[in-house]
Amino acid sequence: MKYLNQSVLYIIIVSILFYVISNYLPWLGFQLVSEYSNEVVIYLFVGVVSWFINFILKTLFSLLTMPISVLTFWLFSLFVNFILLYVFEQVISYLDVWVLIVLWNVVQVFVLSCLLSIICFLVKKI
Repeated sequence: MKYLNQSVLYIIIVSILFYVISNYLPWLGFQLVSEYSNEVVIYLFVGVVSWFINFILKTLFSLLTMPISVLTFWLFSLFVNFILLYVFEQVISYLDVWVLIVLWNVVQVFVLSCLLSIICFLVKKI
C-alpha cells in the first residue's frame, strides 16, 4: 500500500512540476506542446511515463552503475538522471500521442534532472 501511495504522490507532484516549469519557468528549458485541449490528462500522462522511467529504469541503471557511482561518490547518479531525462523525451516522442517535449540545452536539462531527483528522493522518504 505504501508503494502505491508513493507512486500516486510522485505522479501528481511531477505532473504539477512539469506544468509549472512549462508554463511559468520557460528558462528551465522544458516545453510541452500538444494538440489536446485537456492539459490535465496530458500532464498526468507525462507524470506516469516519468514514474515508469524513474522507478523502473532508474532502479535498473542504478544497480548496473553502482560500482562507478561508489567510485565517484554518487556523482555519477546525476549523469544517470541526465540520461534518463533524454530517454523520457524519446519515449514520449516514440509513443506518438501528439505530445512533443522539447529539452533545450545541457545546463537546463541538468537543472531539470536535479529537480526530478530531489522530488523522487523526497517522495521515497515520505
